[in-house]
Amino acid sequence: MKKLAKIVAIAAACAALTGSVAAFSACGDSYDLTVSGSSSVTPLMQELAAKYEDETGIRIQIQQSDSGTGISDAQQGLNDFGMASRDVKDTEKGVTAIKIATDGVALIVNEANTTVTNVTGAELYELYANGTAFQGINAGITREEGSGTRDAFGDLIKDSTGEKKLKDLKTLAKCITTQNSTGNVMTAIQSDTKGNTIGYISMGSVAEAKTKKCKTVNFEGVEPTSANVMSGDYKLQRNFNLVFNNEAGLSDVAKKFISWILSEEGQEIVVDKGYIELTDAEITTSEGLLK
Repeated sequence: MKKLAKIVAIAAACAALTGSVAAFSACGDSYDLTVSGSSSVTPLMQELAAKYEDETGIRIQIQQSDSGTGISDAQQGLNDFGMASRDVKDTEKGVTAIKIATDGVALIVNEANTTVTNVTGAELYELYANGTAFQGINAGITREEGSGTRDAFGDLIKDSTGEKKLKDLKTLAKCITTQNSTGNVMTAIQSDTKGNTIGYISMGSVAEAKTKKCKTVNFEGVEPTSANVMSGDYKLQRNFNLVFNNEAGLSDVAKKFISWILSEEGQEIVVDKGYIELTDAEITTSEGLLK
């Protein structure tokens, strides 16, 4: 979407009110691109945007919320890209998603917990669905409705039969509390000095989590590492997407930015920040959506 026309209109309105074009700065900053949505994608997007701004002078505004809001903003034409840490649902019409990275969903507990090193999907399902404690863990943290991380977690965690998914439940157990961002999940786990609460976050945020006295645990015997996500051995993983409005399409500025993210330089930042780069085939598919 073209934001510059809107910016010019705002500047003109401000100038008319004050009789001076200088009023433009008082009305707020201008941006070439606006990106909104997922709190899981936000840390990566901040790194990508900062580097791109340094190289090109293009100014990028990032608004953190959740995946559902990012997609909704794109549908309504309120951004250039919506950040989504999941794929677009069949019910979310009028937008196209371009994959920019793969991310693991890491399970975390307070470092005070010295006994839990591995958990199973069935154990997590029983805790979140029925409040059934395991290995001393008697409480859990989930994300808010609309969170892409919650959607991925709920889709991947199943009961012992493998037939029931956590996301199909209308309500969770009373021992499960909700946090509305990745940062808040880490803070809640940090505050759990008894170490009896488990939560989940973007794998790209694990380094930050460790500074907040959080540690990861294995899932189904597999450590949450980039190599294990890439090989497919670590099953808790999902896509990071940028979503745009089909009718409005992409401005030249937006196309150049996302092409840069898909480039070798952009993907190096993806890897450097703890996420998984796209395969050559995935890059080809993503680039094809830009035409």
